[in-house]
Amino acid sequence: MAAAVTFILDAEVVADDRKNDCKVVSFQDLSYREKGSKDSIIPADGIKVNICVFAFDIMFANAEQLLGFPFRQRLKYLKDLFYEEKLGYFENAKQMIVEAEDACLTNESLLTNIESFLKDAVNSSCEGIMVLVRWVLTLLQMM
Repeated sequence: MAAAVTFILDAEVVADDRKNDCKVVSFQDLSYREKGSKDSIIPADGIKVNICVFAFDIMFANAEQLLGFPFRQRLKYLKDLFYEEKLGYFENAKQMIVEAEDACLTNESLLTNIESFLKDAVNSSCEGIMVLVRWVLTLLQMM
């Protein structure tokens, strides 16, 4: 696949501590990051808070609109296009995909996996998780 020339991502920029295993730092630290302007540039050695981009989805790439493709296909496109993640700089967001036939509140294994996923997110200093429930979106589209 060719390199991305133009693209639109669904992503989040987070403060990142590259000296401490690229641990995510609080949003408050990010908000205190010094900002340049069109008339001033902050020298690299003046940056006190590093950032990392976590990509969730890709909506447009190289003049191709991708929102009509299934989510899993867009994730593959995203990973193929940006195959070289750089820890602490650009990473694909961690994810857990649940198959429709497994999505049931009485599925103990699923509930354990979701709880573990949330604990891992919290332990790595993330402030939460995003959840996409496809069947709700499908119902809304049918209305």
